[in-house]
Amino acid sequence: MDSSAARDKSVSIIIPCFNEESVIKRKIMNCMALSYDYPLEIIIVDDLSTDGTLGVAKQCPAGPYPLSIVTNVYQKGKVGAMRTGIEQATGALLCITDADNLLGRDMLANSVIPFDDVQVGLVTGLRTMLRRETEGGIERFVPRFDLYHAVRNLTIRLYSWLDSTPSVHGSFMMFRKDIGVLPRPGIRADDCDIGLQIRKKGLRCISCGTYFLEPELEASENRDERWYRQSLGNIQCFFDVHRDVMFNPSLGIFGLFIYPLEVSFFLHPFILSLVLLGVLTYLFYTGLYLGVLFALGLAAAVLTLKPLRNYAKKNYILGRATLDFFFKPDTNVTDSWTTPRKHV
Repeated sequence: MDSSAARDKSVSIIIPCFNEESVIKRKIMNCMALSYDYPLEIIIVDDLSTDGTLGVAKQCPAGPYPLSIVTNVYQKGKVGAMRTGIEQATGALLCITDADNLLGRDMLANSVIPFDDVQVGLVTGLRTMLRRETEGGIERFVPRFDLYHAVRNLTIRLYSWLDSTPSVHGSFMMFRKDIGVLPRPGIRADDCDIGLQIRKKGLRCISCGTYFLEPELEASENRDERWYRQSLGNIQCFFDVHRDVMFNPSLGIFGLFIYPLEVSFFLHPFILSLVLLGVLTYLFYTGLYLGVLFALGLAAAVLTLKPLRNYAKKNYILGRATLDFFFKPDTNVTDSWTTPRKHV
């Protein structure tokens, strides 16, 4: 790879959109408020939205960075929208980010630093969840602790330190345009797919510790449905599309240790269940009262502690998605917002 590309810090922020009327203005203003000393452009790619997304985006006031608004010219879906944006981009670094999350003022500036190393091909962010609060008629976002994402953030940092992370957040990822990777049609986990394509080219995919902010969805059923679809997409990516990475010695520690460890993450709801069942069985065998106390204590902890309750719920949904993918042939995996179950 040309080392001059590593020194070029011009960035194109690409925001794929489908029916984001309620958040697109906030996202554009958030990007306009970024502190960045190098060339920066913002590209909104509308995926044939049926609401007022396009109109709201066009009415946004001008900011310090040029704003382009284009329409997806490929097959409908996030992958097509991303490809359209990548073709329009002029920056040496491509930043893909979702319309419904927020970036800290210095996040972009801090995220380009690792690209001084020519072996780094992609940088991804870490997730901080936000809770909506209304006070005096004014809506604000307050960070909230999420046990599940805290654990995932730690594993991503560990993977990055060892070699590369196979888990990439499509909510914020930045990669070199000169690498020439594109998201594959017919895949839901376009973010992890891009990351794994880059790693197969011999470049690292890391997190440098920057956080993006993700407001939680208002309705719990929307949160659950999104998590279910994300889980299905990741399972498709790791178990089907990129299964050749598993124990691949040519990829060093990434193929021999990191990737198998990440794949085992999709099985950990079942492993955790078996461990808890084993502990419970042992306690009941030792003494009935010990088993009863353990079961009641565990149930009380899950019901009363929200972080633990959310962690248990996410694991339940992940386990259901894993079972559906392998044992229900009609399960549909979408590329965010319609594609077949298996990659072709």
